[in-house]
Amino acid sequence: MKTQQTNISEVKLVYRTKVKASDRLQVKCSKDAFDIFMENWDPIKQIAYLFQYSFSRCINKKAHSANI
Repeated sequence: MKTQQTNISEVKLVYRTKVKASDRLQVKCSKDAFDIFMENWDPIKQIAYLFQYSFSRCINKKAHSANI
């Protein structure tokens, strides 16, 4: 079996903020991270995102199988 090599471009994601480090929330342990996450978690948005992702994957599979 011959292995197919795929070349992938490097992607770099950088997030810069103007908020001073001293003004940011501090995460000292996993509980801090969990608490911050839960304070900002919006299950309605997440459900909509998962539905959109699943739907787009379904459409892509159908298009691929139809050779579109």
